[in-house]
Amino acid sequence: MSAFNIILTADQSAQIADSMLPNLTLIGRVMREQFDGTNATTCGRLVLEVGTVPTSTLPALREAIRKAKKPAAKRPRKGQG
Repeated sequence: MSAFNIILTADQSAQIADSMLPNLTLIGRVMREQFDGTNATTCGRLVLEVGTVPTSTLPALREAIRKAKKPAAKRPRKGQG
C-alpha cells in the first residue's frame, strides 16, 4: 500500500477532522471528471470513506485493492483462443 501527503486547506481539514477517530479506517478513491470547459481548475474529486474495518480483514482488503489496480487481462475474441 502507498502513502501520500496531501496538503489540505483549513476547510478541507475541518470536514474530515470529526470523522478521524481511533480504530476507524480511512479509504480514499479518486473520481475523475471529464473536462467540460467549466472545470479547468479541477480534474476530479478525492472521495474519503471512514468506517470500521476489523484488523483481521485488512490483508484481504489490501489484496482486493491490489487486484483491482492490476490492468485487465485481454480476453480472446469470440472464435479465437
